[in-house]
Amino acid sequence: MFGSSLISLEIPRDRVYVTVCINLSFTFIIAQAFLLMLCHFKFGIFIFFSSWVLVMTLFVMFLLPETKNIPIEEMRERVWKKHWFWTRFMVMGDQSCNRQEE
Repeated sequence: MFGSSLISLEIPRDRVYVTVCINLSFTFIIAQAFLLMLCHFKFGIFIFFSSWVLVMTLFVMFLLPETKNIPIEEMRERVWKKHWFWTRFMVMGDQSCNRQEE
């Protein structure tokens, strides 16, 4: 579970449980739909799943920063607040991190 390794310590456990439950639910749906898709798509199912692999690869390449040798307590300051995309979602008190004080 890659997502659970990135979740901050401030997030309550119940949110992690919901994340895992949703992940398992989608896995179940895909497993149940696979044979039906195989019958209708034939070789197209390979293209369908390979396109999703491409989308996920691009997501990881561009939107997930390197976290090697960074303790989880320092993730927010050293990784997420400095990333070109995720910094706009980080909040410090009442102000966003990318806004400068006047």
